[in-house]
Amino acid sequence: MSDDKENLNVLKDKAATFYSFSKGTSTQSYPTSMMGSVALLRQTFLDAEWYAKNKPAKEGINKSLEAWNNNNALPQIFEAGDKWGI
Repeated sequence: MSDDKENLNVLKDKAATFYSFSKGTSTQSYPTSMMGSVALLRQTFLDAEWYAKNKPAKEGINKSLEAWNNNNALPQIFEAGDKWGI
């Protein structure tokens, strides 16, 4: 929302990290429950924390965890569509 021309407006490329427990169009069956989704998310946070503290050798570079850690300082927003999501 500005008075500048549309081509001069630039959105912030890293504003926040958004999470949802909705699987959307994914064809993967895992995880199959809310508890499994929470466990997977929790494990990913723990793995990323370990990865950030332990500098891996070149053959052990994990681009997914590097990207996760690069976005870790952003605000993290969870979609909560119902009481179970909260």
